[in-house]
This record gives sequence, structure tokens and C-alpha cells, in this order.
Amino acid sequence: MGRRSWYDAYSSSLNVVLVSLDEIAAEQGSVSAGVVLQSYLSEARVRKLRRECMREQLAAAFGG
Repeated sequence: MGRRSWYDAYSSSLNVVLVSLDEIAAEQGSVSAGVVLQSYLSEARVRKLRRECMREQLAAAFGG
């Protein structure tokens, strides 16, 4: 159950990141936010974006 909750929060956070990149993708003529995420951002930046979103998800889940 814990693992399911973790992956649910993680995938939700990843979706938030992708939605935030949609506008950038459109401005740059990329096919999708996924292309921006995979091809144009450094791994460190992608990790930072995911952590920020996960922090919010976990705070909400644990009342922090």
C-alpha cells in the first residue's frame, strides 16, 4: 500500500511538471512537454522539479 501511494504521488508530481512545461514546449515548437523534459533539461533540473512537486504532495499526505 505504501509503494502504491508513493508511485501515485510521484506520477501525479510528474504530471504537474509536464503541465508546467507545456507552455515552454509550445513556445519553442516542441512536439510535447515530454520532449522538453527528456531532451532539453539537465537531469539535475528535472530532478529538482520532481522534488519540488513531490515535496508538496508528501506535505499534503502527511499534514506538513
